[in-house]
Amino acid sequence: MLSSMLKILMDKADDDKGGGAPKADAPPPKPGEQPPPKKDDPPAPAAGDKQYDELGYEIIPKKAADQKEGEKTKEGDPKEKAASKEPEKVENPATGYGDKPPEVVEEPPPKKADEPPKPPPTDLEKKLEGLHSSFANQVKQQMTELDLKGEQLDKFIAFKKQEQKDLETFIQNQETENKRQEKIRNQKWDKELRDDPAFGGDKFPTNLTRTEKILDQYGPEFKKELTDAKQMLRPSVMRMLARIADDVYPDRQMVHGDPPAPEQNDKDDKADNPLSFYTN
Repeated sequence: MLSSMLKILMDKADDDKGGGAPKADAPPPKPGEQPPPKKDDPPAPAAGDKQYDELGYEIIPKKAADQKEGEKTKEGDPKEKAASKEPEKVENPATGYGDKPPEVVEEPPPKKADEPPKPPPTDLEKKLEGLHSSFANQVKQQMTELDLKGEQLDKFIAFKKQEQKDLETFIQNQETENKRQEKIRNQKWDKELRDDPAFGGDKFPTNLTRTEKILDQYGPEFKKELTDAKQMLRPSVMRMLARIADDVYPDRQMVHGDPPAPEQNDKDDKADNPLSFYTN
């Protein structure tokens, strides 16, 4: 009987340690509630704890990564900051290009009304034919103020026509003289450049070729302006272009030798060459 009582006490002790009937499953969560954590799930990381992947690299949440990228964009790239720095302003630029010139606002031309057919010319208009409008207006003004009529008016008109003719002759002679002075100037510039110790002499053909090459490569628009205007560059500009060629082509040997004879050059090519003044 003593053994039976000991057995009953041992069985009761086992039940208190965890035996007995299995506990019932927890009821399902109600709508809007989160399910209770399972026994095998790892505990959620506390606020501020870092997370790492299986290779040991820190896992950065997407929100934090976007925030870092935004801060970097806001600060800007130092290279871009250096590139965006404005250059120093040049005082009294020699080129004439500094501040933007004032803009000229052109008014639209007034609309012309439909003109009625012109009446046949009067006797006075026939006498004034060939006179410039400024001279014709002078005749009309003097005719009214001095009451010019008949022969006096005819003499005054003839006087104004001769005055206009003399003025046209003067302008033509002035243009002829300007062309003559330009030829004299070109001869002087050509001699100065040919006799220049750094540009002329045996180096003259080579320097001309190098100067032409600089214009072709770096100033095609400027060369076209020179060609259209048929202008001759100053010796100082030619020396500057030659020095630029020395820096641009330091190791390249240009073609030496005398230029081709004039009869071998095409006339059109020679006319279009802004440096043709120096090759005569």
